[in-house]
Amino acid sequence: MHFTIVFDAHEGYDLTAGLVFKPTPVWASGGEDLIVLRSVHAGYERGDARRLLDHPAIQRAFPMDSENVVVVVHESGYGTQRDLDALIADLEGEGLAVTTAQCGPRQV
Repeated sequence: MHFTIVFDAHEGYDLTAGLVFKPTPVWASGGEDLIVLRSVHAGYERGDARRLLDHPAIQRAFPMDSENVVVVVHESGYGTQRDLDALIADLEGEGLAVTTAQCGPRQV
């Protein structure tokens, strides 16, 4: 799995960040790596959301009064259910209301 965080940004901004595993966790946005979280193991850890929220690109566009994010769950990638659960708990611990959406193969 990998995950896309969709922030409730100001109108005119398209603010998203991806949590991808290459295979270690990396916050990415706009095709660029923002933060390589660690290089020794592949798991998400509590506190990794704060590193993203403190990034200058996120700080500029994310309204301080916003309380909502959407986590899009993609089936491809090296992330696990444990990573997803930790990410959601981390974001909620930051005071954000989290909605999840599944992005998977199209059902016919």
